[in-house]
Amino acid sequence: YKQALEGAIEGRKNVVASGVPFSRPDDYFAEMVKSDVHMSRIRQKLVNEEQRIKASEEARRQRELKKFGKKVQIEKIQERQKKKKEELEKIKVMKKNTAIDDDFEIALEQAAADDRPKKRQNTGKNAKRINVNRREIKSDTKLSKLLQIWLIH
Repeated sequence: YKQALEGAIEGRKNVVASGVPFSRPDDYFAEMVKSDVHMSRIRQKLVNEEQRIKASEEARRQRELKKFGKKVQIEKIQERQKKKKEELEKIKVMKKNTAIDDDFEIALEQAAADDRPKKRQNTGKNAKRINVNRREIKSDTKLSKLLQIWLIH
């Protein structure tokens, strides 16, 4: 063993001294079993696979953003509705506060409303009179039968 080791060391010194390339490059692992064309196809498949994975992740991320955007939009709409409701409540409170001062105006409005003529009720002879279209009475439906019976009695 020692003789072989010393011989290898001596041989290496001679090759290095003569300047002949002795060692392989750092990125060299073994003789290529596959051709360069085949390896380029494999690399291309790996690149395509990686791009497909990135595209699917991007699509998933976009879907998540869309869902999140909808949630944000709904929250904003609810917030606006809440603000609007609060503002309407404030307006009601202000109206109540000013309504106490405006009792005179309210009394005038009520007096004006009382002056209107009241609608005449159907009483006496007019009790049986009803605004019914003759065509409705003559049509052959349940409603027309009921109207005919009611008008007769």
